[in-house]
Amino acid sequence: MTELQRWTLPVWFTVGTALVAAKVTLAHSALGGDAILYAQAAQAWLSGGDPWNLPGATIQFAGPPPTLVLFVAFAWLPAPVTATFWVVAGITGAVYAVRRLGLAWWWLLFPPFLDGIWVGNPDSVVLGLLMAGGPLADSAAVFLKIYAVAPLVGERRWSSLICAFAPGLLSVAVLPWGRFIAEWGTVEATLARQTSNFNAASVPMLWPLAAVAVLSLGWRRAGWLAVPILSPGQLHYAVLALPAITPLVAAAIPVTVPGASGLAVIGQALWERRSGVRPRVRAGLRRREGRHATSGES
Repeated sequence: MTELQRWTLPVWFTVGTALVAAKVTLAHSALGGDAILYAQAAQAWLSGGDPWNLPGATIQFAGPPPTLVLFVAFAWLPAPVTATFWVVAGITGAVYAVRRLGLAWWWLLFPPFLDGIWVGNPDSVVLGLLMAGGPLADSAAVFLKIYAVAPLVGERRWSSLICAFAPGLLSVAVLPWGRFIAEWGTVEATLARQTSNFNAASVPMLWPLAAVAVLSLGWRRAGWLAVPILSPGQLHYAVLALPAITPLVAAAIPVTVPGASGLAVIGQALWERRSGVRPRVRAGLRRREGRHATSGES
């Protein structure tokens, strides 16, 4: 690898992160804004209000009811306290995940990190919890972001899934699932309005090909890549891809061209099929790493 090739990706990340910083600055995005919104939604629920229809809010909460649980502790705290906690937690999660994955420090410049950390979104915390592993950490990740289920399935962390879903089922009697289901049309419209990334979901004709490509990479890698590549959402969702990411996909994720990361995954799958080389997943349950590192299923 030449010196130019070695520095291409970190330079690209630096440019992408600078653009994210410019975007949040020009948009006057509030530091920790997502965390404050989640706390307000939790407060609305505890007060008998509607978490998915907050009066006067410029953006609306669109998560499922379990997400409210871990924000109950912040429901009546001052907004700056909530914002500071989740921004710091996001930085901590990002640093821990990068170290746990054995990645170079410059991966902290991966644009989805700043995109989520700035607004206090829990995605980096979710990645850190999944890297820590264990039923409790994995369950907390699922409660923060329901799509953390995907990598747990790919990693075959069955005990973690049971640990997460058991209280989830019990929560039906406590959490506002009825209201969530009744207002699903509104929640779906909110998700569509607030979605801004450019993965395969932004190009309907590309999505089936990208889905086949993701699955062709093996169940473990598919678990980490499914949400970042196939699910509508924000750029910060893509931090979940880090354990299974390749330079090609990493370079494409920040590109603001519809379908860019989907095309990159398709290209990656075709290259692996042609070359017979399959990069392994960088992390998983510790007891599985040795077996999977040398297996074809990665």
